[in-house]
Amino acid sequence: MRNIKVTNIVKESTNRLREIKNIQAMDINYHIDLIIKETFEGLPLLYKEGEKSNSKPLSRLIFPRKRKGSETSTENEGEIRYCEQELRFLFIEKFNEYIKHNRLDWYYSIETPTVLKYSGFSGSNANPKMDMEKGQSAMIDLVIFDENLKRIALIEFKEGNPDTLCFKKDFVKLKHEPKRQEENNTLPLTYFVMYVPSYDERTIKSIHNTKVYGEKMKEYRDNNMIFRCYGLTEKGGKDISENIKNFPNK
Repeated sequence: MRNIKVTNIVKESTNRLREIKNIQAMDINYHIDLIIKETFEGLPLLYKEGEKSNSKPLSRLIFPRKRKGSETSTENEGEIRYCEQELRFLFIEKFNEYIKHNRLDWYYSIETPTVLKYSGFSGSNANPKMDMEKGQSAMIDLVIFDENLKRIALIEFKEGNPDTLCFKKDFVKLKHEPKRQEENNTLPLTYFVMYVPSYDERTIKSIHNTKVYGEKMKEYRDNNMIFRCYGLTEKGGKDISENIKNFPNK
C-alpha cells in the first residue's frame, strides 16, 4: 500500500513539473514583457551618475559622460552619452535577476550570428534583404534560449531615432530568421526594444510613420514582432509604445 502511495506522489510531482514547463512555454511573452518592464523602470535611475542613496543601488550601471571639451580637463563632465548598450546591459541584469527569482532555466547569448544570410545592409542604395546566395551572416543583439538551448526569443535594441535603414536592417533579421511551432506558439518570438533620451509629438509621429508602422516598412517588419519603446524625460520617463503604435488614431 505504501509503495502505491509513493508511486502516486512521484506521478503527481512529475505531472506538476510537466504542467509548470508547459505554462512556462506558453508564457514566454509574459515573462519577457515583465523583464522589459523592469528594464524600462530602471532606465531613469541611470541618470543619477555616481549618486548613491542610503539604500543599496538597484544597478551599478550608469550613463557615461562625454568629455567636456577642455584640453586640460581630466574629468568627463560633458553631456550624458546615450547608446543602445546601456539598454542591453540593463536588460541582461534584469533578465538574470528575473530568471533566478522565477526559477526559469533560460540562457542568453549576445551578438549572435544569424542562421540565414543577408545583404544590402550598407551602401548608397542599401536595401536589406535575405540573400542566401550572395549575402553573409549578420548578428542578433540578444538571443534567449530555453532549457534545451533552443531559441525562444530574438531581441534587437535601439537608442534614439536613427535613420530608417537602421530599423530596416533589424526588422529584416527578425522577420526572416527560422521559426518553429511549439505549445501553440511560434518561436522564437521577436522583439524590437528601444528608448529615446527625450521625446515630443514629432518624435512619436516620426517613429510611427517612417520607422516602424509606416507603409514603406511593412515589407521589412514581421507582423508578429513585439515593439516596445521608452521615452526618457528629466523627471523620469514612461513607456510610449502604445503612443507610437496608435498615433494616427489620436
